[in-house]
Amino acid sequence: MIKILTLGCSFTQGHTIPYDNSWSWILSKRHSHLQFLDLSKGGSSIQWANYMYDCAKKLNCFDYCIAQFTSPLRLTLHPERWSDIESCLIPRSSNYTFWNSDELEQLCDFSSSGWLGTPRFGWPGNSKPKVPFVRQYFETIPKQFHLINYESVVHNLNSKVDFGFKWRSEDPVDFVAIENVIHRFDQLQIDDFGHLGVEGSELVADWIEQEFLIPNKLI
Repeated sequence: MIKILTLGCSFTQGHTIPYDNSWSWILSKRHSHLQFLDLSKGGSSIQWANYMYDCAKKLNCFDYCIAQFTSPLRLTLHPERWSDIESCLIPRSSNYTFWNSDELEQLCDFSSSGWLGTPRFGWPGNSKPKVPFVRQYFETIPKQFHLINYESVVHNLNSKVDFGFKWRSEDPVDFVAIENVIHRFDQLQIDDFGHLGVEGSELVADWIEQEFLIPNKLI
C-alpha cells in the first residue's frame, strides 16, 4: 500500500471535532488503496511541520508527502524526542492515522501571536503557564525576523516534499494559495479565519487529485 504523509495546520487536520472538513480525511475515504499518515495539527507552526517531516522520514513512514504550509507568527513547543509524542497517534480508519489532539496538547504547546490576547478557544492543554514566555517571545522579536525565519523554513520544507501549497494568499511566500484556486472560497468559509466546511474541503481534495495524485498515477 502506498503511504502518503500530510502536513499542515487546522486547514488540513480539520477545524474542531469530528474533523470531517479535513481534505486528507476526505481523500482517505475516496481512495482506500492509499495509506494516510496525517501529522497536521491545528495552530501548529511551519517549524513543527518541518520537524514532523524529518521524524517521519527517519522512520520511513511514507512514500509521498503533501504539505499545506502553515501561517507565520506561530511558535510550537514540543518534546525533543519523537518517542515522547508518538503514542498520541490514533487510527481513524484502516487507512488513516492522525493525532489525538487532546493528548498531544498535554505534551506540546501550539501558540501564536494571538496569545498576546486570549485565544478564541482558550488556553489548550497545559499551556497556560507558558503564556508569559510566549508573550515575551512575540513582543521581543520583531515581526520581520519572524517572517524571515518563516520564509526560509517554508522553502526548506518545499524542497523536501512532493507537493506543497499555502492556504491564504496573504502568507508571504510565493506558492499556490487554496484561497485562489477554490471557486467561491469566501462563500464556503465557515468562520472568519479561512476554514472551509465539508463542501469546500471536498473541492480541495478534488484539486489535489487533479494536480498531484492523478499526474503521479496514484489514483
